[in-house]
Amino acid sequence: MDPFNKSVLVAVTASARASLLALLVLCVGLPIPAASGTLLSTAPERPDPGAVYLFYMHGRGVDDGNRGSAENNQRAVQALSKRDFVVVSEQRRSGVRWKFPDDHEAYARRVVAEVERLLEAGVPAKNILVSGYSRGGMLTLIASALLDRTDLRYVVIAGCLSETGQYKDALPVFGERYAPRLRGRFLSLRDAGDADFGSCAPLFGKATPAPAFDEVTLSTGRGHAAFAGDEIDWIQPIVDWVHGK
Repeated sequence: MDPFNKSVLVAVTASARASLLALLVLCVGLPIPAASGTLLSTAPERPDPGAVYLFYMHGRGVDDGNRGSAENNQRAVQALSKRDFVVVSEQRRSGVRWKFPDDHEAYARRVVAEVERLLEAGVPAKNILVSGYSRGGMLTLIASALLDRTDLRYVVIAGCLSETGQYKDALPVFGERYAPRLRGRFLSLRDAGDADFGSCAPLFGKATPAPAFDEVTLSTGRGHAAFAGDEIDWIQPIVDWVHGK
């Protein structure tokens, strides 16, 4: 066979296989395999039960349109998606002012609905993680309170308010409305130089029973900004915790 015609035949055959797979997905409802490096804005309607789905919610800097925040967020989610996670992360529209706690709870309910959709589609709870940085960490805690499940895992990244920080006025409401209802297993990441977000232990202590949690404290000298990019210092502890290392 002529080499040119042979290459055309191979291309057509590959195309036919891809078309057949797409047809099966549409007609039979087969899950689309999710590989490492996959980054989605919403949870898939037909998920792969074997994939590990990591919901990641960004911080207030992106909401406020702060310079460099959107770029740092993209670096973070891209780095996470290369660590054997299917990352589900929406970059929210900037310039929207949030009211606490109403807007936070409304957004957390959207994430809760997506988590429940994965569970209903057959994804095991052990393959679902909810995480977030800064405001996203607060949303992660609220999502835990709303989901009320002990078999889900959460990663709170610089998201537990300090009693002496600039957001301390929100603590009483947060502590009364959500902290007692926290459920699941948690990993908390914080930086020792962060004046506004500290240890999650006081919040977890308000829940009955107190959820199991691990906490990693970094000392980068960057404070809250230690988690605003793709540095391995905060990404590797998440990977190790997920895999039980």
